[in-house]
Amino acid sequence: MHPSTRTRRLTAGFTLVEVFIAAAAMLLVLVYTLNTFTVNRNTYVVIESVSEAHQNSIAISSLIERDLRNAGYMVPNGAAACGVDATNGPDALFVSDGDAILDADDPALTASFAAGNLAATPSTALVDAGVDEVLTVDNVTIDGVDTYDTDATPGPDSDFRVGGGAILINLQDPTDGVYCGRVIDVAAVANQVTINLISSTAGVPLAVNNGWGLVPAHIYEITADTLTRDGSVLARNVEDLQLAWFYDLNENGQVDANEDFGSGGAEPDLTPHSLPDPALLREVRLNLVVRTAAGDPNDLQNAGIGQARENRVNPPPADDRRRRVHTATIRLRNVNV
Repeated sequence: MHPSTRTRRLTAGFTLVEVFIAAAAMLLVLVYTLNTFTVNRNTYVVIESVSEAHQNSIAISSLIERDLRNAGYMVPNGAAACGVDATNGPDALFVSDGDAILDADDPALTASFAAGNLAATPSTALVDAGVDEVLTVDNVTIDGVDTYDTDATPGPDSDFRVGGGAILINLQDPTDGVYCGRVIDVAAVANQVTINLISSTAGVPLAVNNGWGLVPAHIYEITADTLTRDGSVLARNVEDLQLAWFYDLNENGQVDANEDFGSGGAEPDLTPHSLPDPALLREVRLNLVVRTAAGDPNDLQNAGIGQARENRVNPPPADDRRRRVHTATIRLRNVNV
């Protein structure tokens, strides 16, 4: 081997410029790889969050729709449902508790309802919302089958439950409207139910011994983006519950224009006492707005926009949460049958 050739092989290598170029290329590949990983991870987080919100909306709506379809079962038509309307926040929904009387498959029980098992006598004249009222009922078990346990003794003893709802109706004049209340206490032995009126008519007390009837109910309401049913948490990150009520005012067998309440249309907003005969209620439209638990890392400013459904105004502003809206119209199959 020629000496000069051996020397060239021993001194051959990369120049500083070549090293910098190679390092820059490797850095670009690394940055691209990490960026791709980050984007994929953020996308996965968004998909998981949206999927969870979607599944929650389906599960929640299925339960509410089930309760609405059972509403009015073996109770007066006007006591099937009651609602509290809010234009600047979520609505509250009361539906007669079909779970408490679904065991009543004996047709003879219809006679016991007609005999007055629903009758309720207020201890004092019922006044405005927010007041606890004690009502004495003929029996806290309206169908002969106890459903809920309300005391320290084993076994169920009442069809009313603490934390659940109650619907108050004038059995002598159903057109007087319906009233919604939360059950605060049940004294099964004394046949007394204490309710906190959530919806009432301000300044117009309900007279004592005026033929009132009390029906156990489920109550759906949202507090701090948490949806509860009878006081038990159903789901979190539920932003809004909005309702519209459809009546057959002319009794032609169908819901016509301007027969809806609480929708922001021509008819007024939902005020239970001022509504038409509650027995003419035919359908309830349900709107649920569910948002993701986590923010969207790809867009921290305008990932989600608050939804104004029915008569809701001033919905939550845009933020980094994705939202899903579920809307369903449910016919009350047990009303006016």
